[in-house]
Amino acid sequence: MLATVKVSGFTPVDIEDIAADSDGNLYLANTGDNTEVRDEVEVVRLPEPAPGATKATVTASWRLRWPDTPRDAESLVIHGGYGWLVARIRNDGEASSLVRFRLDAPGTVQTLEYLGDLPVFDPVAGADLTPDGAQFAVTTKKGAYVWRVDGDLTRALTDWPTFNSNSTDTQKEGACFVPQGLLVVAETHEMYLYAGAAFQPDAWTLRITQLAPAAGALELTWQATVGVACIVETRSALGAGGWQSVGAAIPGQGRQTRLRVPTSAPPAFFRVRSDW
Repeated sequence: MLATVKVSGFTPVDIEDIAADSDGNLYLANTGDNTEVRDEVEVVRLPEPAPGATKATVTASWRLRWPDTPRDAESLVIHGGYGWLVARIRNDGEASSLVRFRLDAPGTVQTLEYLGDLPVFDPVAGADLTPDGAQFAVTTKKGAYVWRVDGDLTRALTDWPTFNSNSTDTQKEGACFVPQGLLVVAETHEMYLYAGAAFQPDAWTLRITQLAPAAGALELTWQATVGVACIVETRSALGAGGWQSVGAAIPGQGRQTRLRVPTSAPPAFFRVRSDW
């Protein structure tokens, strides 16, 4: 465990999942309802804590109601101006429902928009979407399912997924895309990696931003597993000379791993290398 962060600004009932957006925010799905009796559930947003931080405060919340009867939802992703939830079913053979809510209306009570049922017939316990929105995956006690959605999550309602099973562990919970594939963790503290070609995300993008002229620097942003050592390298031209490292290794900090590079003599090419 890297740290324990105390979150203030809301009252948790049953937090089931965590998701992130591209702006450095985390979302907590306070949507658990094993007995299916909660009239209202909640998703809250907070800035992603910096490494070493011990406190965080909720900055926005969404109060949500199911369109029919209360359900248990253990999976959340953020994409395209919406929060997307998957209702967890209780019995094998029943379908799992995909619903969503608008992010532009925090603080109000929204009725979740029912979109349809996923072709997954065992309880969904976790979900994730690649940062580019290309692949959507859910995990269940039997294995993991992945769709190529190319930014449109509703494609998962009609397209048949790729399925991979590597364990009968019935306590799988969270799922997260990493460069090697889909990483799944269980309440047993076991971890499973779905590394088949269908589960491997496209290459992660290294984003380069020119800061204000007074700063005299570029900011590099990339995706990296928390704690993994990343080496930023540069070269003046492809095919001429080798790659040169920029300082010491940078520990991965999730979706928003960053490094500032002076622009006094900016190189033409950058890359990030990690030893996985």
